[in-house]
Amino acid sequence: MVDNDELVAAAQEGRAWAAHALVTTVAPVLLGYAALVGRGLGSTDHELAVEAAIARGVRKLDQYDPNRGTFAGWLRPFVRHALDDIRRNGAADSLPDDFADAPEDPPSDAQTPQAVEERKAINRAVASLRPTDQLILHLRNTEGLTYEQCAERIGGVTAGACRVRHYRAVRRLADAARTETALAHYFEEVTT
Repeated sequence: MVDNDELVAAAQEGRAWAAHALVTTVAPVLLGYAALVGRGLGSTDHELAVEAAIARGVRKLDQYDPNRGTFAGWLRPFVRHALDDIRRNGAADSLPDDFADAPEDPPSDAQTPQAVEERKAINRAVASLRPTDQLILHLRNTEGLTYEQCAERIGGVTAGACRVRHYRAVRRLADAARTETALAHYFEEVTT
């Protein structure tokens, strides 16, 4: 397997395949980073920021020094800068200010009022968590990634660290869910 420094060297020599392979390897790591630091922005904005960061990095590829850190680490300030630009100029997929106050669709037969309230309570519990907790829960539970894949996506952490972060995030989510009255019946002790 070719490492990123070899890909950077090949890309600096003008080999197009190396640039493509480099983008393929660093983009997931940078997307994880963008999701972590780009709180409040949507996934489209995260992707746009990563795309802008990679484009800027390619233009400045001759300035990259592998002795000072990884290629993905070198690109992280470019991601932060791109996210700041998006915040200043308006997010691509931002919702209208009054979206949260908009009336919801009437519940269908499959959506009982209790189920709708429980979903809202779960969303509030998740929203109360730190961004790092939300990220690891999203990667593991929504995207279904392994701990190894989570570590690769986040970058700079091990699979073991992701396992511990996920465990702690689940516990904090359970604590937050316990405070939601719509979910209280799930936490009642069963006696027989």
